[in-house]
Amino acid sequence: MIILNIYVILNTKKYIYEKDSIPEVKKDYAIVPGAGLTKEGKPSCVLSDRLDGAIILFEKGLVDKILVSGDHRGESYSETEAMLQYLVSKNVPEDKILRDNEGFSTFETVLNIIKYHGVRSAYFLSQGFHLPRLIYTARKMKMEAFGLVCDFHKYSKKKHRLWKLREIPSRFKDFFLAIYYICTKKI
Repeated sequence: MIILNIYVILNTKKYIYEKDSIPEVKKDYAIVPGAGLTKEGKPSCVLSDRLDGAIILFEKGLVDKILVSGDHRGESYSETEAMLQYLVSKNVPEDKILRDNEGFSTFETVLNIIKYHGVRSAYFLSQGFHLPRLIYTARKMKMEAFGLVCDFHKYSKKKHRLWKLREIPSRFKDFFLAIYYICTKKI
């Protein structure tokens, strides 16, 4: 499992950029995976960092549209609605925002945006610990995918350690799910 994690990290390094080193290459979409809401129904600090990353790309003209993907359990909990409202409040036109209401996991987000939205070229916005899995999965599924590290807040060391630890089995799982979908031609 550890060797596979190292393989994923090393094979995606060249596709992942910091805010100051993002190439001036236009892609079709900025993809923002969900990352939870506050008790008030607003994007968590992790999610707001991802959304701010999408705004940076949109304002630079590197993407024309932003696709938000997340959990939409109904009226009482909707990551995609909260993301839409956040982006609109930051002057992103609503007609430039698409929603995937069934992005319950990283893998499902990648699968949905390919199958239902036809996305083939995108920047993914997430934290540094998460991007290798996201980019590896998307590229394995034949998407021209790049990542922007959106670590704009200072996260607690404890949470950050837990997130990094959680990535180890998650990378393993998504690695094999991508292979399964490719081999069974479900994508």
